[in-house]
Amino acid sequence: MPQVDSFLDAVERASGGTIAIELVNEWRGAPGSEKGTIDDVANGAVDLAWVGTRAFDLTGETALQALTAPLLVDSNELQQAIIDSDLPARMIDAVHIDGVETLAILAGGLRRPFSVDGPLTNPSSFEGISFQAFESALSSETVRALGAQPTNSGSVTDGSFSGFEKQFSTVMLNGTNVEAPYVAANVVLWPETIALVGSAERLGKLTDRQRAWIEQAAAEAAHNSVHKLPADVANLAAFCAGGGRAGLASASDLAAFRAAVEPVYQRLREDPITAGFLADIDAIKAATASTELAVPAGCTGVAVSASAVQASPDAAADAIDGVYRWELTAADADAAGQREDPRYPLPHVFTMTLADGRWSHHVRDAKQEADYGGGRFTVQGQRLTLIWDHGGSMEFTFDVLPGGNLRVLPTASLIAEDAFVMTTHEWVRIG
Repeated sequence: MPQVDSFLDAVERASGGTIAIELVNEWRGAPGSEKGTIDDVANGAVDLAWVGTRAFDLTGETALQALTAPLLVDSNELQQAIIDSDLPARMIDAVHIDGVETLAILAGGLRRPFSVDGPLTNPSSFEGISFQAFESALSSETVRALGAQPTNSGSVTDGSFSGFEKQFSTVMLNGTNVEAPYVAANVVLWPETIALVGSAERLGKLTDRQRAWIEQAAAEAAHNSVHKLPADVANLAAFCAGGGRAGLASASDLAAFRAAVEPVYQRLREDPITAGFLADIDAIKAATASTELAVPAGCTGVAVSASAVQASPDAAADAIDGVYRWELTAADADAAGQREDPRYPLPHVFTMTLADGRWSHHVRDAKQEADYGGGRFTVQGQRLTLIWDHGGSMEFTFDVLPGGNLRVLPTASLIAEDAFVMTTHEWVRIG
């Protein structure tokens, strides 16, 4: 997660590398894992962790619920304004979990409702469906208020639920846009705000200087967290290119959503601390200009199946058919500000095959190698679009160099990680 990587990088810079943090991915990795991770921090099994603030209410701690109150924090501009205010510090002061210290609150992706049978653009479309949400007392309460049944088990593929809350980047990464090709684009249920937490016992053993480094890094990561989020504009474009379709809630639909969750707010305001935090966010929101996510032309109506998106190769695509290779090193990652994933150690050697309008790629790292899939590709002038079979796409501009190598450059829609992987070096033609 880039916001958390930013914290790790900041600790390394602040401490000059004298504080080493071992990153363990997919800790617990099961439903309810966030609450369990908080427990692990409290009992000293884990020194530091990141968890969604949504999970704090499962421990009985409600001081952070205002951050994920339904339909309230609905833009990255608002997230940035909240992060830059004194509200996170006051919220952290109000959190009391034995054995746990909350170091910072980081911005997270905006969670929208995705669905199987049509966009969930009004409360009536939620009525009676099973809707997946990460475990949280407040999230479950909200889903019920909208008329759906909350669940955190099964999958959309096996029919356990027909709607779920996610940010665009996760949907495109997991390929769930194939099974759930609809999104209510202007309905933001809540953000996935993140808390950096630490073991009180372990942090208490640090020197004052070491503790200052950790706190400095946490503050820096919080301030930069919005800028580390994947771009919704690019991921919505990829969602649409993969056959997904976006619905828009009307003004009356949005009013109906707010009316449906009003009982949730009434319950939240019974706690004077939470009531105060809600009022603070309302005031910040009123003073913050936000940009609405624009739906691309042609991305409304009935979703298009992945098979129907396929297109036959054309002459322009045939012209760059071939096998290409390039290598990414640790020095490349350092220069680009990309953190190495210990599961897939550098260097990475990429082999890209373009043939008959289809692309595929193979990756070999320092431990293993595997095929990582692909899809179809199109060429329009000097623009190359790689379209994943599971949905989503990447767009580049390119030049053919002497010897047949390709110089590939990122477009504005490309996320930083894909730009690093695909455009740092020339694609050297090997076949």
